[in-house]
Amino acid sequence: MRCSSGRLRGGIAAGRSYDAESAGLRVLSGRPLHRRYRRAGVVPLAHDIDAGAGVAAVWFVRRAGRPDAVEDVCLFERVEGSWRYLGGGGSQGEFLLTGRPSAARAGPASLMTSWTGCAVRSSADRDAQSHPGDLTDVGWVACALFRVAAEVAHLQADTRRIEVPWHGYVIVAWKAPPVSELPPKPPIAAIGADGSRLTELGSHDHLDSLTWAAIEAATEGT
Repeated sequence: MRCSSGRLRGGIAAGRSYDAESAGLRVLSGRPLHRRYRRAGVVPLAHDIDAGAGVAAVWFVRRAGRPDAVEDVCLFERVEGSWRYLGGGGSQGEFLLTGRPSAARAGPASLMTSWTGCAVRSSADRDAQSHPGDLTDVGWVACALFRVAAEVAHLQADTRRIEVPWHGYVIVAWKAPPVSELPPKPPIAAIGADGSRLTELGSHDHLDSLTWAAIEAATEGT
């Protein structure tokens, strides 16, 4: 998923523009979307707020369940007491707002499926710079997208608990320190209803530990 600065816009009912910034701010404040968004099939799929780091992310999908479904991700940062929109990214995909799959039936790879992510430079860090354009001390605001199976009660990102919506699509937001390459994510674990760690994803991993174990078991001896 590609990130960009500025507003994400796309078609909406009656030719109106889709203001993702405004829609994201409504989600972060706990308010429902305007009726025109709902009529156009815009659904707030998931959101996450890391209050300690002062960052947030909102994941939207338009026309869920259709071949032309489109996802929009919006990143925000707390600057001078208000949420500032940093930009986001979008892509097409298949989004089925149905019950979550069971890893017991679908296999271990479905327990915590990583969808991709998005990252932009911190606006608050930029404002604090004495030399505009110098990114040496400018960190990142980032997010990662997942769909988790029915066995997962919640995700844990470092010490933060992130609830899982009923459909299993989850977004995790974080702030990373200044690095020249894309920022590492916090360790993310899928936690079961009994509190057990079902699988985990390291800061630089693309596949979770349970999926890796299943791949190694399948290829052992070949």
